[in-house]
Formats: sequence, structure tokens, C-alpha cells
Amino acid sequence: MLTLRRRNWAYSIPVAIASAGIVLRIQQWYHSRTLWLDEEMVFLNIRDRMFSEFAGPLWLDQSAPIGWLALQRTVLQLFGTTDRAARALSVLFGVATLICAAWVGIRWMKPIGAALFVLLCTLGQWMTFYALEAKPYAGDAFWALLLPALVVWATEAVKDQPSVTLRRSFVWWLTATAGQWVSYGAILVAPGCAALLCAVAWRRSGRHRALGVGLQGLLWLASFSAHYYLVLRHALASDVLVDYWASGMPPDGATAGGVLAWLTQQAEPLASHPGGTTLWLSFWAAAACGVAFSFRNRPTLALSWLIVIVTAWAYAVVGLVPLKDRLAFWILPALYASIALAADASLDLVRVGLTRRSLPAFALAALTAIVIWPLSADMVERGRGHLILRPVDNHGFNDRVAMRYLMIQRQPGDVLIATHFGLPAVWWYGRIDISDANAAGGRYAGDGAPIFELTHAWPDSQTCQRIQGQTQPQRALAGTRRAAIFLGFDSNIPAGLQELTLNTFSEFSRLVSFRLIANEGAVAIFDLESPPEPDALATRATWRRDVSPALDGCVSLRPARRW
Repeated sequence: MLTLRRRNWAYSIPVAIASAGIVLRIQQWYHSRTLWLDEEMVFLNIRDRMFSEFAGPLWLDQSAPIGWLALQRTVLQLFGTTDRAARALSVLFGVATLICAAWVGIRWMKPIGAALFVLLCTLGQWMTFYALEAKPYAGDAFWALLLPALVVWATEAVKDQPSVTLRRSFVWWLTATAGQWVSYGAILVAPGCAALLCAVAWRRSGRHRALGVGLQGLLWLASFSAHYYLVLRHALASDVLVDYWASGMPPDGATAGGVLAWLTQQAEPLASHPGGTTLWLSFWAAAACGVAFSFRNRPTLALSWLIVIVTAWAYAVVGLVPLKDRLAFWILPALYASIALAADASLDLVRVGLTRRSLPAFALAALTAIVIWPLSADMVERGRGHLILRPVDNHGFNDRVAMRYLMIQRQPGDVLIATHFGLPAVWWYGRIDISDANAAGGRYAGDGAPIFELTHAWPDSQTCQRIQGQTQPQRALAGTRRAAIFLGFDSNIPAGLQELTLNTFSEFSRLVSFRLIANEGAVAIFDLESPPEPDALATRATWRRDVSPALDGCVSLRPARRW
């Protein structure tokens, strides 16, 4: 896969780890888990919009790079709308990340650091999870690893040309330009990496060379302007997305002290997600040690990882990019690389201590080892423990199985009912086109039967008032023979909503089919023309959990609409 540096066969270890990781990614992809809510929502845009319609606001409060959307639609057109097809691009980026990690490790790290770096990229808890997520996150990790590495490559001494060459810097700009169309991570790392590239050119060859490197960036700037106009400005104008991102930024109006306190508070949650460890002090200390120790001998390499981490914090401070769990996933390769450099440094200190018989070097090596190796073991063990080889659900739900069961049980004319955030599963796995502005997801494509959104109302609501002894669902379903109810995501909010829904329908109709799906979901079919049968299936299915006290209020139905 890679040419081993200096014929040092110790580098076969990271190659072997990367190869095993690739096999693991493919095996996980083959047994793809069911799509999750966010994945369904973005893939409804991909499936039901034309290529030309990817520019502009996406449905269902989604946002993604336009090139990534186009690639995903191409995959769906070629291979169908299976879960494997939906995850194919992500797993390819996951494989590319492992290859790139092996290249980086072999080229710029010692064997132990290279092996550790590739191992963390292979088994890190969230590296394995997002490599199979049908979202742009796997691509973010790849580009956020490749672009800083290419800065180091572009600034390496070339025979008879020890300075930054314009040819190599142009390759970097061209790669960064291509990457931004398929990855937000590529956009986010580019400014810091470009600044480093120009700074090294200035330091080694003067301002004229730095100016030449900077002018090459006009291509990237023109491409970014087009991408911003087509996609990014719409995401930034979305109130839903802005509200969601706000939790990953300092509070509005925070003082300098408040911002500093907020930044300090992010260290522990970021170490857990996306870092993949509970040893948060060791996590950040190891990353800092890796940058500090490698700065003396490889300053550009150290700065290439440091600048990714620093810019992420800076983006959050100025309110541009949230610093929170999956939204900060793009910084993880830089953190893992820094930790691997710290592992190399700990062995260098041991070597110095042995050669010079230096007690301080031994002491520093011991201190570094105490931080690095328990941390590395914890991240690998946590990643291995969370590794899912044959998934049966996704966050406690299995929309694929649930909708397959529902569609088998459903008869022509049966209405479909789901909660607000259960509708994307109905539309995706039920193969219901939501592109029609008139129907907008409110009708089943096969027979035109209506689709309803299930909501909860509190007791004092007018919705809960019975009219002529009938509940609002009875009135909404008048003239309908059967109802197929999907209780997926959002059907346990508030707690007891599933039970309230099933009990409400069992008051005026007969339950003819019921199945619990995974840990959280359920499917129920009610015959609305038959009287309730209180002692049979309904009683045995009451219902899943002991919800005490029972949820007050009532459930109501309204026509489903794409948002």
C-alpha cells in the first residue's frame, strides 16, 4: 500500500494496522446500520431533488456541501437507495483517511508514533462511528488530515530548491479548492493552513515568494465565493441551524472572562466527543506535549496540527463555527497526530537519557509516558468496546426494520401516522417522494392515502375537548378503514407519548398488529371499523414500559407536510 521509508520494516506495523482498519470499515459497511433521523433528512434532499436544485436552502433544515450532495445523488442513481449505497461515500472517505494517516505516520513519525496514530484513526470511538455515518463527517476528517499534511509536504526541502516551491504550493491550493466542494472541514482548515504555507515561504525565500504563494489562492477564493453564494449563505440564514449551533459557541454578550471560562469548560466534553476518552486532562496535555516536543525539530509539522486546533477554538469565539461533539469532529485527526508525536517524543527522551545519562531526561520521559500510554490504551479500549460489527439498531431505533414491517402489514388505503421526526423515516423507507410542492409528503405514493403527523396536546388545550364523545383522532380519521402508526424517533417525547397514543386508539378501534422495534420504536395497526377488544392483544401490549405517572393530555393528528 505504501513504500516503507528507509526500508525500515518497523513501518510495516502501521501499514498492517491501516490494512486491517480498511477491512474493518468494509465489513461494517457491508452490515450497514439503519439510517438515523439526520441521515434520512439529508438523503431525502439527495433522492428527491435534481442536481440543479442542490443550490439554495435544503428541506428539513439540512445543510451539506453541494459537491458532496452531487456525489451522493450519483451513487444513489447508480446503485439504488439502499443503506449501503447511502453510506458508500462515507466509507470511502474513511478508507482514504486510514491511507492518509499511514502516509503521514511513515513520512514524518517514528514507527511507534506512526503505529499509534494509525491505530487511533482505526479504532477511535467516533472515528469508527462517523466513518459509517451517511453525512459529510467522514469527509471532514479526511480533508482536515490531508490539507495540513500537504502543507508540510509543500514546505519540505526539494533537491537544489530548499525553499517552498510554487509547484508544490499550487498543488496544495488546487487540492484545497477541490476539497471545499465536498467538505466543510476542508473549508475550515484552509485559512490557517494557507497562512502557515505563506509564512514558511516568507521566512525561507522572502516576501516575493510568499506573495506568489498567496496569489495562487485566488483560485480557492473564487471557488469559495461561489460555494458561499450557492450553499453556505443559506445555512447561515437558517434560524433552526443557527439556534442549534449556538450551544457550541460562547453565550451572547459574554465578557472576555466569560469567553475564557466557556473555553475552559469545553475541554472535558470535547475530549469525550469527538476525542473518545474520559481522561480529558491527559488528552489535552498529550496533544500539547506532542506539539511542544516536535516544534524544535519539525516546526512546520507541529504548527500544521496546532493551527487546526487553534483555529477551531477561534472560530467558536467569534461565533462562526460551533465547537461541539460531531460539529468539531474535523479537528480530531490533528489531535490524534499531536498525541502520536508525543509518543515519539517520550521515546526520544528515553534515548537522550540513556545516551547522556541525563536524569532530567529520564524524569521527563517517565512523566510523558505516564500521560501518553494510559490515555492511548483508554481510547483504543473505548473504541473497541463501542465497535459495532453487526448493528441491530441506531440510537435505540431501527427505522429500516420498522418500516419494512409496517409496509408488509399495511393494506391499500391505510393511512400512515408518525410523529414529526418520525416522518422522515416514513418518507425515506416508504419511498414517498416529497418533491411535489402540493403533496409535500402528505400522501402515500402507491394509493394516495393520507399521511398524518401525530402531536401531543396538554389537557387544557382545545384539541383535547371531545365533540359528541369523539376524540380529535376519531374525527380526523372519519371514513378511514385502518391506520398504520409508526412510533419512531420523537415518539417518547414527552415521556409516555407512545403509551398515550396506543391507549387512545385502543379506545375506539381494534389493535390487529403490534410489534416492538429495537429498544425505542414500535409499529401498530388499528382497524378503525372494528370495536375495541380490551382483553386481547391490546392488553398484552400495554405497552412496553411502566410510565408512572401516565402522560396527561391527548394526541391529535394533522396532515403531514414537508418542512
